[in-house]
Amino acid sequence: MTRGEVSVHGWWTKQSGPATKAKVTVWLQAHKGSKWKTVKKGVRTVKPGTSKRANARKKCKNTTTKVKFRTKVDVDIIGYPDSPRKLYTKGVKRRCKV
Repeated sequence: MTRGEVSVHGWWTKQSGPATKAKVTVWLQAHKGSKWKTVKKGVRTVKPGTSKRANARKKCKNTTTKVKFRTKVDVDIIGYPDSPRKLYTKGVKRRCKV
């Protein structure tokens, strides 16, 4: 959490092959009731590594209420087929109601 916002980031690392860019999509999800709800989405086409990342940010309505957040990430390598699988991070609680 930074400056009254909660944020998530996503990137990719190259394992092998000629691919040079990927479209990285990240979803900031909040746990509400018994379900995860997307509160913000970010998309960015990036080279491998962490210097450039996709991010999604959401301003907190208050910073006293604890909410559990997680990241959902999809990496689509440009010009190459890939799996429809997405990465989900473990939920973490933050003092940030959105």
